[in-house]
Amino acid sequence: LCGYQMSLGGAVLSLVGFMMNGRFDFVRMLPVFICLSLIYAVSYTLWTILLKYNPASSVTIYSFMTPVFGVILYVITPFPPLV
Repeated sequence: LCGYQMSLGGAVLSLVGFMMNGRFDFVRMLPVFICLSLIYAVSYTLWTILLKYNPASSVTIYSFMTPVFGVILYVITPFPPLV
């Protein structure tokens, strides 16, 4: 569900940017778009599983680490740079 939500939100934001004469390379951005949606979905799934078996006070710190893990996973993926 989180992956679908991020995908829909990203698609809407991309559409708005495109309508405002923004540049968007669909071929290069699609793998990044999919990868970031999957990272978000997996991180929330793991967070929910951890929350099921542990107290919320010890699990909350992992929620704040989601962007850090996303950046690390993006750096180690074989996608070409966007710049």
